[in-house]
Amino acid sequence: MRALFLLSVFGSCLWAQQQPILDLADQADLITFATLDRIVAQPPGTGGDGVVELRMGRSIKGVPDSPLLTVRVSVRPGGNVIGPVQLSQNTVGRSGLWFLKKSGSTYMTLPEAGNMNPPRDPSFPFPDSRIDDGDVPQQLLSLAVRWYLFLPSPSRDDEGILWRAVNPFTSKSVPLQQRLAAIQPLVRSSNPTQAMTGIELAIQMGSLDALNVFLDRIAEFKASPRAVNLGSAIGNYALKDASWRPPLKGLLAMHLGIHDLDWGAAGAIAKLRDPADLPFLVTFLDHEDPNLVWMVGRHLASFARTNQIYTNQVKQYEQVKILSMPNAQYAELWKSWWEANKAALRIR
Repeated sequence: MRALFLLSVFGSCLWAQQQPILDLADQADLITFATLDRIVAQPPGTGGDGVVELRMGRSIKGVPDSPLLTVRVSVRPGGNVIGPVQLSQNTVGRSGLWFLKKSGSTYMTLPEAGNMNPPRDPSFPFPDSRIDDGDVPQQLLSLAVRWYLFLPSPSRDDEGILWRAVNPFTSKSVPLQQRLAAIQPLVRSSNPTQAMTGIELAIQMGSLDALNVFLDRIAEFKASPRAVNLGSAIGNYALKDASWRPPLKGLLAMHLGIHDLDWGAAGAIAKLRDPADLPFLVTFLDHEDPNLVWMVGRHLASFARTNQIYTNQVKQYEQVKILSMPNAQYAELWKSWWEANKAALRIR
């Protein structure tokens, strides 16, 4: 039977406070699956270094000095801890992925287990010790995705851990396409919550394919609590070109009523900066979402400036703060301006 690397009760809470795993990989001398055999020494007093003994398993980076390693674990209290801080005996016998830095004749854990209240598992738990092909960063990304898929009920902290692992802005060591490939098991998951997490991450990385997956499975996804994050992913992050226009317009035509989704999709079309889209965007001045109406007004003001028809009237409209006047009144200002000026924008 394949050995199971059990998920720590505390593991995901620890991860949420730590560095992206690709950054840890750069710092570590040894990245290995290992089992905590015993606690050799507890940290003194209310915090400091404890000492544990690890039984080595498969290594991703580096070669261990022996099958059993002595490792320092820095334990510091968090919050209003009163009394001694200790490594939990519950972690003995538990297996996971360890990031270790050589320190003299021993190793120390990366990252330091700071702000743990109570002290938690200093390793990173994974469902098993299988290692995929590829270099170290690729292997770690695959492990992070497999870990997330293993979780029965992922928390927002768990999603943050996954995002920091695959986020193209946290480390440059893995090309964007390899990151997208690593999260495909999430995007294609039969579990709607897992799939929506993958789709959101992929769209933030500019994946049009992920948006099309959402549209293809819309009946499953529209009721997902994760769907409310899609508008922000589309509107704020995705790198777009004209190929995004048809699916975005199709999404808007569905009128799904998901919070911020119309705002994100219309905003993404606006970012294409194509004057031919203006008549379509102006129709959203009648939308019930004031954020979307305000966004369309700002977009019209931007085109007015580009076409040298940025008058004091436009400046006045542009400076109106959202919700400082009724939505319908603000929309009427721009509707009137549009009818009077669309010819100057060379739009029929």
